[in-house]
Amino acid sequence: MGSGTVIHVIFDQYQRYNNVTTIINRFRTENKCFRILEVGANEHRNLEKFLPNDQITYLDIELPEHLINDPQYLLGDATAMEFEDDQYDIVVALDVFEHIPEEKRNKFIDELQRVSKEFFVITAPFDSPKVVHSEIVANSIYKGIFGEDFIWLKEHRDNGLPKLEALKSYLEQKQSISYKIIGHGDINIWERMMKVHFFAAYNSKLNFFRDEIDKFYNSKIFEWDYPEDSYRKIVVVSKRSDVDILNDIFVEKSIPSKYNEELKMMERDFYNLVSLLNKDTTEQKPAYADELKIYINTGEGYSEGDTIVYELNERVNFHSHDIALSNYESIHSIRIDPSNYSGIYKINNIKLVNEDGKALSYSVNGNFDFSLNEVYVYENDDPYITLDLEQPVNILRISLDLYLFSKNYDTVVKEFKKIFQAKKDKREGIKSGLELLQNNYDKLLLLQKEEADKYKQDILKYEQKFKQCSQELADYKNYMNEHIEQGRNEKMELIKELNSVYNSKTWKMIIIFKKLIGKR
Repeated sequence: MGSGTVIHVIFDQYQRYNNVTTIINRFRTENKCFRILEVGANEHRNLEKFLPNDQITYLDIELPEHLINDPQYLLGDATAMEFEDDQYDIVVALDVFEHIPEEKRNKFIDELQRVSKEFFVITAPFDSPKVVHSEIVANSIYKGIFGEDFIWLKEHRDNGLPKLEALKSYLEQKQSISYKIIGHGDINIWERMMKVHFFAAYNSKLNFFRDEIDKFYNSKIFEWDYPEDSYRKIVVVSKRSDVDILNDIFVEKSIPSKYNEELKMMERDFYNLVSLLNKDTTEQKPAYADELKIYINTGEGYSEGDTIVYELNERVNFHSHDIALSNYESIHSIRIDPSNYSGIYKINNIKLVNEDGKALSYSVNGNFDFSLNEVYVYENDDPYITLDLEQPVNILRISLDLYLFSKNYDTVVKEFKKIFQAKKDKREGIKSGLELLQNNYDKLLLLQKEEADKYKQDILKYEQKFKQCSQELADYKNYMNEHIEQGRNEKMELIKELNSVYNSKTWKMIIIFKKLIGKR
């Protein structure tokens, strides 16, 4: 069940969004554009990354201030939504069900069914000894690192994980629906990956390698990770179509052993790196010692007065932001400072949206020393990139993801520089070769043009000679025709003269005389 180009997000979000994308596309007919409501989406907007052509609205019970006036975001309670029946084609609620208090879960299902016209999808971990144990272990790792519970796992424990049999029983009571339950995500792999994420959240220097582990899972393991005993269940409830159309794409599989071994090897390398970095006795900076800054240029350049600032927690090296810009008019360009310090940063999923909800195009510049695949390397402090627009325009919002791979990490920067220099040298060599080929090609074209001009002149000479011969032949033909006509006329005159002689009395007398003398 390949998904084409892999959209990179952290592994557990990829599990949810790629599965729901596959489900939605299987129900899609003739490139139909769906109206989709995502309940409990927070502010990361992942669904539109996977389904860019659908019309998506987000609902959450709490919204940050910068999203209050965003037309795509609505404030509301998912157990009592203020929507009409069938208002959206599809409603999705990904890892939300387990955060709903137990006494409101049936009402939550009722509301998803009422508001959805075609079908709705929920994903959630359900109560089982293995799932509960894995969550307890993962939370204990987090608590050991940060001294407090992981907020989402704590809510799971406070609310109690939902029971799958209770949900099945409730769905069985409903009429005119069909439903399918799909398991995804090996429990053991989920627990191991969460531990990796927690350690990487504590030390930003680990984030680059953690990112590679996520990419490996998303691109290699995800499509095989459909065990019977899974961490997460996907529940599809359809009101209009038979869910059996999903049977051929969601089947139980076994992860190839080579991928399991490669993942374990990457984990070993990760924890070796953890041990190595733990030996570093350099003074630790405070948790909030850095800032992300967004400068807005409305025609008078960049200034501190038109700046949006976010404090960066160095223990959390992935940051996702969605920032309202409706207070600014006629924006010429935007400058993004990912940090105050030199280092390696990935700034991706940048999206500028105008008042009509359309994405705007821009060009990227900046003071980075080199870049590759939206990873920017800065050897000096005060790093930035600029988003330059073709013309001034009103912008509704900007969204972006920021990964803090390495800050003030000179060794890594130097290694990156070597890699990029090698790639640059290779590119220069290829460029020189291409220029040589181009020069030779140009010379060949010039030679061919000279030969062609020569042949063209010869052809013109032959054409002139042919025209001359043709004219001479025509003149000769006219000459012959004139003389033939003249000879014909002279012959006719001679015949007339002979006839006149033969018909004369003298000729007749000569004939009589010849007979008399015996001559005939």
